Amino acid sequence: MLLYQSVVEDPALFLKANKSPIIIDEIQYAPNFLRYIKIEVDNSKKR
Repeated sequence: MLLYQSVVEDPALFLKANKSPIIIDEIQYAPNFLRYIKIEVDNSKKR
């Protein structure tokens, strides 16, 4: 539950603290997290 809370409360911090690749299961419980993933992908120089 701790990981879920960190994703919901501060998704940007979660992504900074956990570098890719990240395996995401049950994304439907944190739908706003997808927006932060998109921002990270758009800002990344990797394609």
